[in-house]
Amino acid sequence: EFAIVLPGTVRRGHSRADMLSYLRGRPPVDRRHVLLRTSSDRDVQFAYGSVVENETKTTGYFLAAMHLGADGTIDAYEVSFDTEFSILRRELAHDRRD
Repeated sequence: EFAIVLPGTVRRGHSRADMLSYLRGRPPVDRRHVLLRTSSDRDVQFAYGSVVENETKTTGYFLAAMHLGADGTIDAYEVSFDTEFSILRRELAHDRRD
């Protein structure tokens, strides 16, 4: 299962096929996710980072959590994305937002 919380919308799905369908349906962009923090506790992993487009513009920040099944694969995923708020705002003084 997954939930992707974006400004103005939430995408949910129940399978890897649902996730793949969502990803394939997005328009092509020059975007990368920059991990700023990661952590784990037993079968749950966490990631926090920024989203950078065209190698120059930070468009926002994401916070994600993943549950790992007994086989080590992700069986549940939740992520939120915000275009303005960063929990590391003071630390990101070099932030290049437009």
